[in-house]
Amino acid sequence: MRCEARAATGPRAQRGSVLIYAAIFMSLGVILIVGLELGFMYYVKREMQKSADLAALAAVDELTQSNCGGATAAANASVAANAPGAAATVVCGHWNPANAAPNHFVAGGGDLNAVEVTVSTTSMTIMPVFTGNRTVVAQATAAMDLPVAAFTVGSRLLRLETGGLLPALLSTVGVGLSQADILSYRGLANVGVKPSGLLAALGVPVSGEVDVGTLNGTAAIAGLTLGQLLGATATALQQQGGDAVVAQLGLLSHLSSHLNLSALNAHVNLFGNDAVRGVLLGVDTAGRAALEAEVDVLDLVSASLVAANGANFIDLPSLGVPLLGVTARASVVEPPAIGIGGVGTSARSAQVRLYLRVNSNGVPLVGAVLGLTGTALDLPVIVEVASSRGELSDLDCSGAEPTASFSVTSGIANVCMGRFHDMTSASDADATHFFSAANSCTTSGAGVVPDSADGVRRHRVLSVLGILPLTARVGLPVLASTAPVTAGPLLEPTVPRQVPDPSTTTVNATGLDLAQTATNLTNAVAIGLLGDVAGTGVSASAAERLSMAQALVGTTGAGRSITDVGNQLRWSQQSLDNLNAQVVQGGLGGLLGGVLQGVGMTLNTLLLDPVADTVCLLGITQTAIRNCRTNYVRDTTLASGNNLLSGTLSMAIAILSPALDSLSSVFRNLLNALGLGLGQTDVSLLSASCGHPKLVY
Repeated sequence: MRCEARAATGPRAQRGSVLIYAAIFMSLGVILIVGLELGFMYYVKREMQKSADLAALAAVDELTQSNCGGATAAANASVAANAPGAAATVVCGHWNPANAAPNHFVAGGGDLNAVEVTVSTTSMTIMPVFTGNRTVVAQATAAMDLPVAAFTVGSRLLRLETGGLLPALLSTVGVGLSQADILSYRGLANVGVKPSGLLAALGVPVSGEVDVGTLNGTAAIAGLTLGQLLGATATALQQQGGDAVVAQLGLLSHLSSHLNLSALNAHVNLFGNDAVRGVLLGVDTAGRAALEAEVDVLDLVSASLVAANGANFIDLPSLGVPLLGVTARASVVEPPAIGIGGVGTSARSAQVRLYLRVNSNGVPLVGAVLGLTGTALDLPVIVEVASSRGELSDLDCSGAEPTASFSVTSGIANVCMGRFHDMTSASDADATHFFSAANSCTTSGAGVVPDSADGVRRHRVLSVLGILPLTARVGLPVLASTAPVTAGPLLEPTVPRQVPDPSTTTVNATGLDLAQTATNLTNAVAIGLLGDVAGTGVSASAAERLSMAQALVGTTGAGRSITDVGNQLRWSQQSLDNLNAQVVQGGLGGLLGGVLQGVGMTLNTLLLDPVADTVCLLGITQTAIRNCRTNYVRDTTLASGNNLLSGTLSMAIAILSPALDSLSSVFRNLLNALGLGLGQTDVSLLSASCGHPKLVY
C-alpha cells in the first residue's frame, strides 16, 4: 500500500503570511509616527531659526558702535512677535572674517558691529507614545556692512580748468580741449560707477570677501590698460542705464578715440593700499562694501589718466614767457588716488613737480644795465608740491542723509634754485639736463634742502658783463608739514550740482602766506647771490676791469659821466637794510639770517666822482673825454678791494632786479593758473553708504 504526502491548502496554511503582512504594516506605522515626530521637530527648528534670523537682523539695525541696549530690545521684540513663548539670548560683539573664532564673532568690545541671537523653545510631542518635551535651539549672527564713503583728496593743481595741469596733460596725450570741451567734460562728474560694475565689465567674478592682493592677482586687472579701463567704465555705465548715461558714454568715446596709442596701452593699477599704488584705495579695509560705493566718473578717469602718464613731462606753454626766456614744464611724480572705505580710509592728491627756467641766452633783454653786452642770466627753479593726504575721520548716519568729515594734511611744498642732480656743471645750460625726473627739490629729515648732489648746489645764475660769474643756490621750504585740518561735514553730491556744493570744500594749509611766496623766492635768490659774492670775494684783472668800465661808460660819444656810473654802482647800507627787512617780513630771517653780514658796504668814491668828471671834461674831443672816464672807472670806481666788490654787487642787483621782478610775476601767474595749488587741497565726497544688515552665520 503506497502513501503520498499532500500540501495543506486550507486556512491553516495561510496563517504565516498574515503575520508577515501585519509586521510590515506595523513597521510602516512606526516609521510614519517617528517621521511625523521628527518632521514636526524639524518644522519647529526651522521656525526657531527663522525667528533667530529675523531677530538678529532687527537687532543689528539698532546697534550702535558702543551700545547694545537698543539691539537687545529689538531682538526680544522680534522673538515675541514671531515665536511667542520662546526665550532669547542676545550678545553684541564684533564680527570680522579675520577673527579666529569658529563663526568669526567675538563678544563684547567697544567696536560693536554684530549681534548673536540664540532662540530656544520647548517643543511638545504630537504622538502620545513619545513622552516628555524637547528643547529646540536656534542661533543666528547678523552684522552690519561697514559704513563706507568714496572720496577724493585732490590738489587744485589737477582741476579741470583752462590753463591748468589736467588739460595740459590731455593735450600731451593727444586730446586738445577748448573751453567748450572743458565744460562738456565736467559732465562726467554727474554720474558715478561702482567698482563692482567695473569688475563685472572686466569679467572678474567676486564672491565672498575681497582684498587688494586677490583682485590685483587676476589676469584682467594685473594687465589692465587705460584703454581697457575706459571701455569697462563705459560698459558699467550701460548696465546701470538712465537718460544721463548717453551723454557720458559719448564723452568717454570721444576721449578714447583721441588718446594716442601709447596712452591707451599704458598700464593702470586699479586697486591699491599703503604698500601698493593704485587708483582706488580702501578695499582691504572695507571689502565687499567698498565695491558697492559709487565713484565719480570724472575723478576715476582723471586719476587713471595721471597714473597712465607716469612721470612723463607735461608741457605748460601758457605759463612760459618766451620774451623773457621763461620755459615751464611739470611732472606728476606720484598719481592721485581715490579713497573708498570706512572710517580710517585715506586718499591722497598727486605729488607734482614744476620746472621753471629763466634763461637769457638768445633773448633780447630790456633795461639799460640788463642790455649790456655779455650779460647772461640763468635761473633754474623747481617747485615741489608733495601729496596732500585726507583720512575719513567720521561717517555720521544719524541724520536724514549721511555726512562725512575728514582730517586733511597739506603736502609739503619747497622751492629750489640752483644746480640739480642731472646738471653736469655749475654753468650747465642744457635744457634736457634740467628737465629730468632725477632732479628734485626735497628736504632732508631735518627739513632742509641739502647742499649736495641729491639736493641743490650752487649754480652760475649771472655773468656780469660776461666777465664775472656769480653763483647762488636756494632751498626754500615754502610750506612745512603742518597739523591736520578738519574738513566737513560734507553731504553726498546732487545732480545737478548745488552752488555752493555741499559735497566739496577747499582746505587751506595753516601757516602759509601765498602772497609772500614769490617775493620770498626772489629775495632768497638775491641774498644767496650776495652772500656768495661777499664770501668768496671778487677778483678781476686790469683788462677785465677795463671791459667792465667800457660797458658801463659806453663806447660812443663822450659816454656816461663818472658820477652817473658811481651812483648806479653805489650799494648803500639803506638798500641793504630794506632787503633785510623784506627777508624778515617774509619769514626768511632764520633761514637766510647771517648771509647779509659783511655785505653792507658803500662805494667809496662819492666825493671824488664830481672832481674826476670835471677833470675829464677838459679833454678836447668826445673820444678823449670817454677814455678819461673809462680809465677812472677802471682804476678807481672798480679798483680791487671793497670798491670792486661793492660795484660788482651793485651791478648784480641792477641786472637781477628786473629779471627777478619778471620771475616773481611769472611765479604768481603760475600759482594762479594752477589754482593756487600750494597749500590748498580740494576734498570731495563722492558717495556715502551707512551699510545694511546681513546674516553672516
